[in-house]
Amino acid sequence: MKYPAAGMKSSGEWFRAVVRGLSAGLLLLCVTLMNPASAQAKQEMSAEEAYRAVLSWATQNNNKAYLDELYLQIESAASRYRIPPELALAVIGAEARYGQRISYARYDSWQLYDKTTGQTRDKYPEVTDDLHTMLSELRYIMSRSKTMDQAIREYWCGPNNDFNQDSYEQFSTAFAKIWNALEEYAKDRKQPTQRQDPGDFTYKGAQTSWEHLEGGNMKNWKSKLDPIPHSYSDLKIYKEEAAYASVIRKMNKNVTQADADMIARIILNYCDQADVNTVDPRLIMSIVAAESRFNKNARSRVGALGLGQLMPATAKGMGINDPMDPVQNLWGCVRYVEREIHRWADHPDALDRVLASYNAGPGAVQKYNGIPPYKETQSYVRIVKRYYADFTN
Repeated sequence: MKYPAAGMKSSGEWFRAVVRGLSAGLLLLCVTLMNPASAQAKQEMSAEEAYRAVLSWATQNNNKAYLDELYLQIESAASRYRIPPELALAVIGAEARYGQRISYARYDSWQLYDKTTGQTRDKYPEVTDDLHTMLSELRYIMSRSKTMDQAIREYWCGPNNDFNQDSYEQFSTAFAKIWNALEEYAKDRKQPTQRQDPGDFTYKGAQTSWEHLEGGNMKNWKSKLDPIPHSYSDLKIYKEEAAYASVIRKMNKNVTQADADMIARIILNYCDQADVNTVDPRLIMSIVAAESRFNKNARSRVGALGLGQLMPATAKGMGINDPMDPVQNLWGCVRYVEREIHRWADHPDALDRVLASYNAGPGAVQKYNGIPPYKETQSYVRIVKRYYADFTN
C-alpha cells in the first residue's frame, strides 16, 4: 500500500522532527503507529496520553497545549454525536494525516450548507477545525451502515463509492494504523473495550445498529409529533400566538411581525402534538432564543443552521430536507427536546440534562452523570434556564 500519502513527510522525517517533544509514553505509541510489532510497555500511558500521541502523529504537530485542546474538542464533539472516542480519533486522524483531500461526507455537508445559505466557496476547513460536521455526518452514516468497514468507506467515498476512489487505499491505511495502535494500547492496558463484542458496531465484523451508544432507556420511546407538515398553512391557529410573537420581537427587533407570528404558531403546534405537559412551548422558546435569537436565517461557524441550529447531518437523519425552513427546523428542534425529556425524565436534574443534551449530546451527559465540564455547555444551560425563568414568570 502507498503510505504515507503523497505530499506528506515520510514517517522517518516526521518522527525525527517530533521525538524531542514527546514523553516516553507518547513516543511508544508513536512507535506502534510506525511499526506495530516494535512497541512494548505502553502500560504507563494514560488514555489522554495515548490519544495525544495519535493526534500528534496524525497532525504532525507535537505542541502539547494544541493537542490537549484538540483532544478535549474531539471528546466533546464525539459525546455530542454519540461516536465512540476511539472511532472518532481513528477517522479524524486518518483524514488529518491524508490532508490533501476532503472526505465525501464533509464535502456533501458543506455543499448542502452552501446551497441553503446561497454561498460559494473554493476552500473547505481542515478536519480538525470541522469536528461537528465530520462527526455528525459519521453518525448519520453509522445509522444506516451494517459494519464499520462499510461506514468508513461511505464516509470517504460516498454512498455510490464514486468519490475519492484513488485515495481510499491511503485513507484506509492511515485509519487502520491508528485503529490497530489503539487496539494494542487497550490490550496492553488490559482494559477490554466494547470493540471485542460482536454486538458492538465498532467491532469490525459487527452486523448491528448503533443503538447501544445511546444514553438512558430509549427502547420504548416513540415521538408523538405528526409528520412534518407540507407547509405553514397546514398548522392550527392558537389564541396564545400574539403573546408569544410579542416576546419574540422584544428579544430581536429585526424579526418581522409576520416571522414572529409564524415562529409562535409553529412552536405552539408542535408542543401541542408532543403534549404541552411534557414539552413546554416556553422551554422551546428559551432554547431557540439561546440558539439563534429567533433569526430564521442563522448559521454558525461550525455549520449549524436555522432557528434550532441543526447540523445538516442531524437534519438529514430526521428526514428534514431544508433545515433553513422554519416549519422543518423547529419540528426537528421539538422532536429532539421531546426525546431528551423522555430519556432523562426519572432524574431529579432532568431539565439540566435535557438542555445539556441539546448542546453537548446525551452521550456526554451520560458519561459525566449530569452537565459535562465543558464551558460552552455550562454557559448554555445557565442562559436557557434564565430565559425559561423569565418566560414562565
